Amino acid sequence: MVVEGYVAQSLGAQGFRGCLVVNAAIERVAVDADVCRRVETSWTTVEVALTAALERGRAQGELRADVDPRPLAAFLLAVLQGVRVLGKSPNGRTSLSMAAEQALGVLAAAAV
Repeated sequence: MVVEGYVAQSLGAQGFRGCLVVNAAIERVAVDADVCRRVETSWTTVEVALTAALERGRAQGELRADVDPRPLAAFLLAVLQGVRVLGKSPNGRTSLSMAAEQALGVLAAAAV
């Protein structure tokens, strides 16, 4: 499954190195306006893509009609980026697995 793959990719040596966007956000956003702009652009791009995917799911009857895709996309973006941050921890596997399971539960609750 995609979520488990994302979690696994965020752990170990690759996870410890992390994601360039997450690393930039953690280390440089507060002191570098250009980095801040690039990080925000990256996150906006991902959030827009997630929103569009959720809107398609709603249009195809896979997501409940009363679910607003935009806040759900923002939640998923926060989870995905949080997974990247927690993946830097050598003991993050349990937390990441629980977070991924919770995110899947939120998606399941939004499904038809």
